Amino acid sequence: MEDDELREKIALSQAYAQQPERFEVLAVELKMASTHDTRRITYGESGWSCTCDFYRRRSTCSHIMAAQRLLKSAFTTLP
Repeated sequence: MEDDELREKIALSQAYAQQPERFEVLAVELKMASTHDTRRITYGESGWSCTCDFYRRRSTCSHIMAAQRLLKSAFTTLP
């Protein structure tokens, strides 16, 4: 059984979750096993980056695109 203090925190978390403007993603760091190697994908103050050669040439890559899709899916399916 939950106590009153925990019930209060659950209610507050539900209210916060309805106010996405309160949140700002500051950083994300992922490690991904790609077809050719392990990649490190990050999101921070300067935006997205990846350790692959394609990213170095084009400033985007399939690894970043996949991470964006994964995170969008993860955030929209949270309970």
